[in-house]
Amino acid sequence: MANLWNVMGYSFHNNASLDGNAAPFAVTEDKTNSKLSHSFPRNCTVNAVEIQLSSISSATEVTMYLARDATGDMAFTAGGTTGATQPIKTGFTSATGSVVFYVDTDFNFDEDASNSAGQITAGTIYAVVNVDTGSAVADIRVHWRSI
Repeated sequence: MANLWNVMGYSFHNNASLDGNAAPFAVTEDKTNSKLSHSFPRNCTVNAVEIQLSSISSATEVTMYLARDATGDMAFTAGGTTGATQPIKTGFTSATGSVVFYVDTDFNFDEDASNSAGQITAGTIYAVVNVDTGSAVADIRVHWRSI
């Protein structure tokens, strides 16, 4: 049976400070910095993760995975907590760039997931992101479709 999605959108995180250490960033509704963002749906298909970079200093790659919890222990994308890596596509403006990860995975909110220790919040997922070397600042959009 085909999914008939009737809502599409994205959730957002503004100004994530990236370095060589993986860190979880809350991705949810942020009307101040992205007027069209929405809280993460309880049931959806995640299509892609778009990361816009600025203030790039030496970084050439971004590694990322998505997690249910604020500690980044409960990955729900392929690759688990190892993540996936993409080269940074350098922008035309100095020290800018971007990466896009195609995800195509289903997500179902589960507040009773094991080992959550109160780290799971409805409407929020966590992008665990780092750069290979140096640093960068990132705006993160997680695109999804829902019913």
